Amino acid sequence: NAFCNVKSIKSFSVSESNQYFSSIDGILYSKDMTTLKRVPEAKTLHSYKIPERVTKIGAYAFCGCTVECVEIPSGVIEIGSRAFDFNQINELHINIKDIMKCTIADDAFGDEKIFNTCVLYVPSGAYYIYIRHPIFSKFRNYLAEDPPF
Repeated sequence: NAFCNVKSIKSFSVSESNQYFSSIDGILYSKDMTTLKRVPEAKTLHSYKIPERVTKIGAYAFCGCTVECVEIPSGVIEIGSRAFDFNQINELHINIKDIMKCTIADDAFGDEKIFNTCVLYVPSGAYYIYIRHPIFSKFRNYLAEDPPF
């Protein structure tokens, strides 16, 4: 990814006439807003709710970012390589009920530190699906709207 480890970019600005990319609030998306391409490393966000139109989180999308809390919408069907690598995310809210239908790169969470430090919030009724998922089962801290006990 051309923007990985570029810690001086605070915002992406894309011309409306650009055929391939768009930006909202300094965050880079595909033109049709279905793929989140990149959150700038120097952009400081406490929390970020990914727009509902997004169906793909691109490779390195949050790599190196300082955002603390991310909410992933229910329509996401793909999470790319190292999408959440080397970041400071403490909370990850995932609204995807059937996570088994989502294509997730084996290294989507990169350095794996996130598995021990991040609290994973899962949809009501989906706790057992997540703890059996080959990637999400690595998270140590889960919270569900309806606790399993």
